[in-house]
Amino acid sequence: MQKYIYLNIGLNNTPEGTTMRDIMDSLAYSFDVKPLAWAHTWGQYEGQDEPTLVVAFNCDPIPDSTILTKLEAMCTELNQDSIAYELSINNEVYVQGLAWHPRATDKRYLFNPDYFIKLSDTEKGAQIYTSENVPAAGKYNSDKLIAKFN
Repeated sequence: MQKYIYLNIGLNNTPEGTTMRDIMDSLAYSFDVKPLAWAHTWGQYEGQDEPTLVVAFNCDPIPDSTILTKLEAMCTELNQDSIAYELSINNEVYVQGLAWHPRATDKRYLFNPDYFIKLSDTEKGAQIYTSENVPAAGKYNSDKLIAKFN
Protein backbone atom coordinates (compact mmCIF):
# COMPACT_ATOMS: atom_id res chain seq x y z
CA MET A 1 0.00 0.00 0.00
CA GLN A 2 1.35 3.43 -0.96
CA LYS A 3 -0.35 6.35 0.78
CA TYR A 4 0.44 9.84 -0.49
CA ILE A 5 -0.57 13.33 0.46
CA TYR A 6 -0.71 16.24 -1.96
CA LEU A 7 -0.86 19.80 -0.64
CA ASN A 8 -1.64 23.25 -2.05
CA ILE A 9 -0.18 25.99 0.13
CA GLY A 10 -0.87 29.60 -0.84
CA LEU A 11 2.15 31.86 -0.41
CA ASN A 12 0.68 35.37 -0.15
CA ASN A 13 0.35 35.31 3.64
CA THR A 14 3.51 33.51 4.67
CA PRO A 15 5.50 35.35 7.35
CA GLU A 16 8.05 37.91 6.12
CA GLY A 17 11.37 36.30 5.24
CA THR A 18 9.94 32.79 4.78
CA THR A 19 11.88 30.81 2.19
CA MET A 20 10.80 27.80 0.18
CA ARG A 21 13.44 25.86 2.10
CA ASP A 22 11.78 26.94 5.38
CA ILE A 23 8.43 25.59 4.21
CA MET A 24 9.92 22.33 2.93
CA ASP A 25 11.94 21.85 6.13
CA SER A 26 8.84 22.50 8.21
CA LEU A 27 6.87 19.89 6.25
CA ALA A 28 9.73 17.38 6.56
CA TYR A 29 9.96 17.98 10.31
CA SER A 30 6.19 17.98 10.97
CA PHE A 31 5.51 14.80 9.03
CA ASP A 32 8.92 13.15 9.49
CA VAL A 33 9.18 12.61 5.73
CA LYS A 34 11.09 13.95 2.79
CA PRO A 35 8.84 15.53 0.12
CA LEU A 36 8.92 13.52 -3.10
CA ALA A 37 8.13 16.38 -5.46
CA TRP A 38 7.05 20.00 -5.38
CA ALA A 39 6.43 22.94 -7.65
CA HIS A 40 5.43 26.55 -7.33
CA THR A 41 2.72 27.79 -9.63
CA TRP A 42 -0.39 29.98 -9.63
CA GLY A 43 -3.57 29.07 -7.76
CA GLN A 44 -6.74 30.94 -6.81
CA TYR A 45 -7.88 32.16 -3.40
CA GLU A 46 -11.12 34.09 -3.03
CA GLY A 47 -11.11 34.85 -6.76
CA GLN A 48 -7.56 36.24 -6.76
CA ASP A 49 -4.42 34.73 -8.30
CA GLU A 50 -2.00 33.52 -5.65
CA PRO A 51 1.46 31.95 -5.94
CA THR A 52 1.01 28.42 -4.64
CA LEU A 53 3.32 25.67 -3.47
CA VAL A 54 2.22 22.20 -4.62
CA VAL A 55 3.84 19.37 -2.63
CA ALA A 56 3.65 15.56 -2.67
CA PHE A 57 5.03 13.08 -0.17
CA ASN A 58 4.55 9.52 1.05
CA CYS A 59 2.64 9.40 4.33
CA ASP A 60 2.15 5.62 4.81
CA PRO A 61 2.74 5.46 8.56
CA ILE A 62 0.72 8.56 9.49
CA PRO A 63 -2.96 8.18 10.54
CA ASP A 64 -5.39 10.49 8.70
CA SER A 65 -6.45 12.23 11.94
CA THR A 66 -2.80 13.04 12.69
CA ILE A 67 -2.36 14.45 9.19
CA LEU A 68 -5.25 16.85 9.71
CA THR A 69 -3.87 17.97 13.10
CA LYS A 70 -0.43 18.58 11.61
CA LEU A 71 -1.88 20.55 8.68
CA GLU A 72 -3.87 22.73 11.09
CA ALA A 73 -0.62 23.46 12.95
CA MET A 74 1.04 24.30 9.61
CA CYS A 75 -1.77 26.80 8.94
CA THR A 76 -0.82 28.57 12.15
CA GLU A 77 2.91 28.46 11.42
CA LEU A 78 2.54 29.71 7.82
CA ASN A 79 -0.25 32.21 8.55
CA GLN A 80 -2.73 30.40 6.28
CA ASP A 81 -6.52 30.42 6.57
CA SER A 82 -6.44 26.88 5.17
CA ILE A 83 -4.30 24.33 3.35
CA ALA A 84 -5.92 22.17 0.68
CA TYR A 85 -4.99 18.51 0.74
CA GLU A 86 -5.67 15.26 -1.05
CA LEU A 87 -4.90 11.75 0.23
CA SER A 88 -4.55 8.76 -2.06
CA ILE A 89 -3.74 5.09 -1.71
CA ASN A 90 -2.25 3.33 -4.73
CA ASN A 91 -3.14 6.36 -6.90
CA GLU A 92 -6.83 6.32 -5.87
CA VAL A 93 -7.98 9.53 -4.15
CA TYR A 94 -9.97 8.77 -1.02
CA VAL A 95 -10.04 12.10 0.82
CA GLN A 96 -9.87 15.73 -0.30
CA GLY A 97 -10.38 18.67 1.99
CA LEU A 98 -9.25 21.83 3.68
CA ALA A 99 -7.32 21.94 6.92
CA TRP A 100 -8.30 25.18 8.64
CA HIS A 101 -6.39 27.54 10.89
CA PRO A 102 -7.98 27.20 14.35
CA ARG A 103 -8.95 30.90 14.32
CA ALA A 104 -10.44 30.92 10.80
CA THR A 105 -14.04 30.53 11.91
CA ASP A 106 -15.81 33.34 10.06
CA LYS A 107 -15.31 32.33 6.43
CA ARG A 108 -14.94 28.57 6.19
CA TYR A 109 -16.16 27.05 2.97
CA LEU A 110 -16.24 23.63 1.38
CA PHE A 111 -13.35 22.14 -0.57
CA ASN A 112 -13.76 22.64 -4.33
CA PRO A 113 -11.74 20.09 -6.36
CA ASP A 114 -11.85 22.39 -9.41
CA TYR A 115 -9.30 24.66 -7.67
CA PHE A 116 -7.00 21.91 -6.39
CA ILE A 117 -3.69 21.89 -8.27
CA LYS A 118 -1.98 18.59 -8.98
CA LEU A 119 1.68 18.33 -9.92
CA SER A 120 0.58 17.20 -13.38
CA ASP A 121 -1.30 20.53 -13.71
CA THR A 122 1.91 22.53 -13.25
CA GLU A 123 3.43 21.54 -16.58
CA LYS A 124 2.44 24.91 -18.07
CA GLY A 125 5.65 26.67 -17.10
CA ALA A 126 6.37 25.54 -13.55
CA GLN A 127 9.51 23.66 -12.66
CA ILE A 128 8.73 20.43 -10.83
CA TYR A 129 11.40 19.58 -8.29
CA THR A 130 12.02 16.14 -6.88
CA SER A 131 14.07 15.08 -3.89
CA GLU A 132 17.01 14.75 -6.30
CA ASN A 133 16.89 18.24 -7.85
CA VAL A 134 15.72 20.58 -5.07
CA PRO A 135 17.37 23.97 -5.56
CA ALA A 136 19.52 25.67 -2.97
CA ALA A 137 17.80 27.72 -0.28
CA GLY A 138 16.72 31.16 -1.37
CA LYS A 139 14.27 33.80 -0.23
CA TYR A 140 10.79 33.31 -1.59
CA ASN A 141 10.09 36.26 -3.85
CA SER A 142 6.61 36.66 -5.31
CA ASP A 143 7.90 39.14 -7.92
CA LYS A 144 10.09 36.41 -9.42
CA LEU A 145 7.12 34.06 -9.55
CA ILE A 146 4.95 36.74 -11.13
CA ALA A 147 7.56 37.34 -13.82
CA LYS A 148 7.97 33.59 -14.38
CA PHE A 149 4.30 32.90 -14.98
CA ASN A 150 3.22 36.00 -16.91
